Amino acid sequence: MSDTIKFDNLGYKTLYENLLKLEKTTTQKRVLQKALVEAAEPMADKAAASAPVLDGDLQKSIGVGTKLTDRGRKAAPPKSEDKYRVNAYVGSDSRLAPEATLVEYGTKERVQKTTGRETGSVTPQPFMRPAFYAEAKPTLDRLATIAERLITAAVDRQSRRNAKKGK
Repeated sequence: MSDTIKFDNLGYKTLYENLLKLEKTTTQKRVLQKALVEAAEPMADKAAASAPVLDGDLQKSIGVGTKLTDRGRKAAPPKSEDKYRVNAYVGSDSRLAPEATLVEYGTKERVQKTTGRETGSVTPQPFMRPAFYAEAKPTLDRLATIAERLITAAVDRQSRRNAKKGK
């Protein structure tokens, strides 16, 4: 699920060209990251709505972010050297709901090694995967619209700033 999506491969050539009009790489990345987060919010909302209600922490922990926890970084693919790469992550924060993975995938019957006590199993109750499969295509569609709006606004701001400076 960590596939790289490139604007020019999606047929967004004009969008990509407008993005390159922004002078600073940091501005380009900030605009794209903001667009990614905004486009992914409905996916997080759908996951939270379909998450089982245990104590309410699971629903509250689901969101969109641009940074991973230490645990997430260990599981993520190696960092890319691409200077234009931006990421957004949809999922639960393991610090708020450490049970999220157990709920999503379930567990088999467990027995404690020292005491032999059986601790039972957890039936899978997927909430993140169904949200991803339902929202993947709509998220890409939203991303194009949102990115176009944000890129256009950033290019306009840059033009106004340059006009004031006399560039």
